[in-house]
Amino acid sequence: MDKRDKALDALKFLRRHNILCCPVMDRETGAIAGLLDMNDLCCYVASLYDDFTPGPGEVKSFDYLFERSMRNKKVEDLMNFSGANYCYPLRSNDTFRSVLECLAKKGCHRVPMLMSIEKEKGKGLTRFVTQSQVVQFIATNLQMFGSVLDKTVLQSGLGTGGAVSLKTSDTTIDALRLLAKTHVTGFPIVDEHGKLVNVFSARDLRYLAATTYADKVLTQPIEEFLDKVRTDYKYMAPRTVAICGLMDTLRTVITKMNGLRIHRLFVVSPKDEPIGVVTLTDVIAFLVSHDHLWDEHKMAVENAQKASKEFEKELTREHKQHAIEAKHLQKVVKETLKEGDD
Repeated sequence: MDKRDKALDALKFLRRHNILCCPVMDRETGAIAGLLDMNDLCCYVASLYDDFTPGPGEVKSFDYLFERSMRNKKVEDLMNFSGANYCYPLRSNDTFRSVLECLAKKGCHRVPMLMSIEKEKGKGLTRFVTQSQVVQFIATNLQMFGSVLDKTVLQSGLGTGGAVSLKTSDTTIDALRLLAKTHVTGFPIVDEHGKLVNVFSARDLRYLAATTYADKVLTQPIEEFLDKVRTDYKYMAPRTVAICGLMDTLRTVITKMNGLRIHRLFVVSPKDEPIGVVTLTDVIAFLVSHDHLWDEHKMAVENAQKASKEFEKELTREHKQHAIEAKHLQKVVKETLKEGDD
């Protein structure tokens, strides 16, 4: 979509294609202008919820608020309204570490990759690299990152900053307000005892504006909304409340995130109370800040390869020496046998 397109058309576009995020282009220059996702739109609606009073027969639904507030808005007015959808384009010939540095920044979940030609800087969007793709690569190449992955969640300092939670009695609009306030894209949901029972995340937002239940969704308890999502969209993968402990290693955390295809693990107490959260951003940022251990690992691999080559050379030398000795022995035997015949 173009940055000058109507915001109302953007919602229809995301809904029609059942996607969470879309690149925004400047068609006049051919350059990428930013990103727009459902989180941006939902946070905007949440910021205006208390400003509108429905007329007779009207319902304060998501569509009602969106249409009333977006009539004169353009896509560029809402890009990164959530504060969790930053855009840091890179060129296709940039390094893997450059991608990691972008994804380690707060609010950056995907990196647009552009053509590498210098004169076309900012143009030629070729693909996106997402946090999930990077973690999948890390999970299948754990040996590349050395001993840094043997650190525990506690040792790494991750997951110790607490977790902002929703209660089962909170409404959907409460969840949207929390998204807008914290710039976080996922929250644990706790019961009356503070025990973790469910998760609300950005992936649920693509169904928020669905016309089948848009009228009452904003004021119903978040648990009812999530149950409705699971019922109406049975093709979705079953929701997993994924957790980890402070003594789990980063190796375990990365493997679990990749296996479950999720963006966060909630750190829980022995009573199953959420006490922190470890996100993909946290993991990637930690790896970037400890890249010196990658170098140590690289040196160790190079030394091992060098030692292996030296060992092979030594075996070759020994083999050649044995061959020479065997040849000499054969010569001696022949000469001895010849002397005996004489």
